[in-house]
Formats: sequence, structure tokens, C-alpha cells
Amino acid sequence: MTRSSDGEIERILRKVILSTPLDDVETKGKNYYFKCLEYNAVLTVNSHTLTIITAKRIVKNDPLLKESKRIC
Repeated sequence: MTRSSDGEIERILRKVILSTPLDDVETKGKNYYFKCLEYNAVLTVNSHTLTIITAKRIVKNDPLLKESKRIC
């Protein structure tokens, strides 16, 4: 497994955020959840600091995926 540079990771995360339609951004408590099917990812972002907390791959049987109706 190769290790990605910080700059490369930032570019990928920026692409995921910018390609997620507003309808697929959910607010729960103090976090935003960006669900992007194009990149098969869910990002959790703190709404106050705009810090990315987690970045996960979408699992096919994930119940959160069923809530998302649009494809990025």
C-alpha cells in the first residue's frame, strides 16, 4: 500500500466536498455529513471549525446510503 502526500489527500477531499450536491449534505448537531456517491465517500465535517473529522468509504448495505437519492 502506498502512502499519499498531505497535498494529495487535501485535493481528494476538496473534490469530494465540491462534487457533493447540497441536497446530499446533512446537518446533525454540530456536524455536516457530505455523502458523495461519485467518490463513494462520506465526510464528517465540524460545522464550527470546518475541520474534517472522518472520511469513510460508503458500504453498499449502509442505511445512510438509502437516504441519499441523488448521485453526485
